[in-house]
Amino acid sequence: MLGLTLMERNQLADATIVFERVRESTVGSTSLDSVIAWDATVNLAHSYSLNRQWSEAAAAYAACLATTPVRVFSISCCPTMIQLRRADLGHWLARARYGSSDNRAASHALAASIHLRPTDRIFRSHHVQITKPVAR
Repeated sequence: MLGLTLMERNQLADATIVFERVRESTVGSTSLDSVIAWDATVNLAHSYSLNRQWSEAAAAYAACLATTPVRVFSISCCPTMIQLRRADLGHWLARARYGSSDNRAASHALAASIHLRPTDRIFRSHHVQITKPVAR
């Protein structure tokens, strides 16, 4: 919660430190710890993106896409929710890769997001912007 408050107050360096510490301290054996670490990694990637640290953000988003946590709460997480969350992660990964001038990887990440959420117009418009040739 502190990290999110710091991000809202535009204290991005401090928020990054908080998310890094939360992620490091919650890496453990319980599934609840893995969910907290996963959420902290997503927030850390967001703070990297806001700081324009594109390669760090891309690495964090890619790590989150590689390990989608299973929630341990009494409400079961349906596959549709996981699919929507993965589509968002792919979109954020594409933005980070585009920011680091890796248009091909950004296009691949957006294509995966479009596959998961084919009716999303934002994904499709961003894909067109990335693949559009640059006028010289």
